[in-house]
Amino acid sequence: MVKAFDVIHSVDSLALAERVSRIAVEEGRQPEVLLQVKLRPDPSKGGLSADELGAIWSDLQALPGLRISGLMTMAPLDIAAEQRKALFSDCRALADQLALAECSMGMSTDWKEAAEAGSTWLRIGSALFGSRLVSTDAGNATGSSARSVVATRGLLSSVSCTIRARTASAKQSSNTGASHSWTGTYDIRYPLVGR
Repeated sequence: MVKAFDVIHSVDSLALAERVSRIAVEEGRQPEVLLQVKLRPDPSKGGLSADELGAIWSDLQALPGLRISGLMTMAPLDIAAEQRKALFSDCRALADQLALAECSMGMSTDWKEAAEAGSTWLRIGSALFGSRLVSTDAGNATGSSARSVVATRGLLSSVSCTIRARTASAKQSSNTGASHSWTGTYDIRYPLVGR
């Protein structure tokens, strides 16, 4: 991944950060890194808690070859829109506390709440490419399931599109509430197996 990508959104431990740092130095690269945080209980997601991040923050900052620029989080699937917005606001506040400019939060189903809370990266995949095939067991692919496993095809475990929100403006509309206008770059991300 370090050789293939300029930005890595999923560094969720000191051990992984140290590994990415080591490879980056070996390859003469300096990827931008967003640390994955988990600010609400969710057994299906990983990430550093705010306390864990605070405990290793100085170690992370000292790693050569990394440009730690922000945080990444994902909301649990079963929380309401206002709870998602509160989660995203907490992530933005933590990033601000650490003087990090970037927040990668918000996906196809919750990007509006994330944008309102200050996201600078939106990860839009299923809205652009359709739902991923999922399966509750290894041989039975279905459209969706709350407790499912992504059916892997070849070397790709998923395909998603990241929209980098460079500028955002919101304007009030009397009929529909806030409407958002985005300007940004669109980067296709292919998580690869290996290294």
